[in-house]
Amino acid sequence: MAVFPVANELTLELDPIVGKEYDRHCETHVEWFGHDYVPWDEGRNFAMLDGVDWEPSQQTLPQHIVDAVEIMLIDKDNLAGYHRELVEHFILEGAWGHWIGRWTAEEHLHAITLRNYLMVTRNCDANANEEVRIDHVMNTGYRAGHFSQIETIVYMAFYEALRLSYSRNLAEQTEEPILKSLMEKVAYDAERHELAWSNIVEYLLEHHTDETIAAIGARAAELQILGWDIKKYEEKRANVAAAGISNDETLRKVVGDRIAAWGLSDRAEFAEFVNA
Repeated sequence: MAVFPVANELTLELDPIVGKEYDRHCETHVEWFGHDYVPWDEGRNFAMLDGVDWEPSQQTLPQHIVDAVEIMLIDKDNLAGYHRELVEHFILEGAWGHWIGRWTAEEHLHAITLRNYLMVTRNCDANANEEVRIDHVMNTGYRAGHFSQIETIVYMAFYEALRLSYSRNLAEQTEEPILKSLMEKVAYDAERHELAWSNIVEYLLEHHTDETIAAIGARAAELQILGWDIKKYEEKRANVAAAGISNDETLRKVVGDRIAAWGLSDRAEFAEFVNA
């Protein structure tokens, strides 16, 4: 028989706060469908179905754009790990269940649509992408069992802020109109995800101040650029960094801006992040 997480005092305390954020998130939702952002008429079979397998000459997007999309896609393929950690740290019932479920569904939509776009437009090596996906999900993934509950929430706020910066920068540099529109949709979702997690942190700062301050410092110190742990993507990360989509500078800005938004810029323990 499965053993389900049992809500502790903090989980129950946060339930109405999470419920409020879930309601706001749904009220600001602008419906979109992934299949509308894939140019299906460009699709064709691969060799197994008497078509043609991928080769580099089929790529039409600039290399740094392809690299950025692939990094984002593999990162979003970690969804199962994030869902697992959120459920294990909290519960999948009540407001928590609604919010975690909604966040998971929207992230899954992003991954499905990004992969469909890349496969149909032949802008990446499908076999290589799948090999990286399998290796990353199996052997790296997202593991945060050592995070406290408050650290988990703080991390999610930083993580979504990082994704928001990444997707906005990618959309700004993308000239292909379909992909640009898709990245703008992803960015809009990331903006609302960040807002929800960050608002929960604001509540924690007011009611669990010391532990939340410590959690912000710990998670800020260890935050890495998107895709930092994806094996075989060193060159892709370098290309994306050189293009200014995601690098150490954008990371510092994300962390500093998020800390400032929480009204913590003047605290001495955060000086290294705000003034970096």
